[in-house]
Amino acid sequence: MFSRRGLGSILLLLLLGVLLAVARMPALFAWQSFLADAPALRGLTLTGLEGTVWAGRAAQLRYGRLEAGPLEWELRVLPLLWGRTSAHLRLELHGGQVAGEVALSGDALELEDLSLQLPLSLFAPLLYGSPFVPDGDLNGTLAEALMVPGEACQLAGRLVWISPGVAGIENLGLGDIQLELEPDAQGTRGVLRDRGGALGIDGTLSIDAACRYRLDVRLTPRGEISDPLRRMLGFAGRADAQGRYRLQRQGQLPVP
Repeated sequence: MFSRRGLGSILLLLLLGVLLAVARMPALFAWQSFLADAPALRGLTLTGLEGTVWAGRAAQLRYGRLEAGPLEWELRVLPLLWGRTSAHLRLELHGGQVAGEVALSGDALELEDLSLQLPLSLFAPLLYGSPFVPDGDLNGTLAEALMVPGEACQLAGRLVWISPGVAGIENLGLGDIQLELEPDAQGTRGVLRDRGGALGIDGTLSIDAACRYRLDVRLTPRGEISDPLRRMLGFAGRADAQGRYRLQRQGQLPVP
């Protein structure tokens, strides 16, 4: 009969053996066997997988029309003990990058301290059919995020549109635009503000638990504005008595 100490030692050795096996598991095998069909990763594909589950690399990531890569990761060991997959990720995106902590637990996708430095031209494929393609850079940090399909779409952090513009249109004279995000019930509430420039921007963004968004923004020209900017404002309709234009949009966020 095993003593408690002896039984504990055996269980510890078994646990270490399991962790070692997981750590040395090829990344390609793990993706095809366990992760590719996870609900939280639906629609996401990885190709050119190298390395192990512990530390690996994918040459390309694809989600719908969006392509990026390479993707590198380092798996965290301790969260595995309570059924949680957590890793530090770093993803290159055509001149920009995203880096931070990502965790999967059941259907839930969680992000923490995720830094973003992205050219907005990267998202042009997601705006197919739109008359305007945003230009400039998106910088900022998502302090935390929780996404559960149909149940939660919560974001907290600050994003800044640096040198905002529209591809193919010059002399808009816009200042940087800031978006503050915070959780609201099972969704997210955002506040949009300008940081100066030819156009005053005051708006709200609401996101529900299914990641459907509603954007409501009032645009106020400051003094004389350029002809390209005036023509763009025409797409928002007529100005009200205070000279403000109202822009309203709704849709579905492109998230897993």
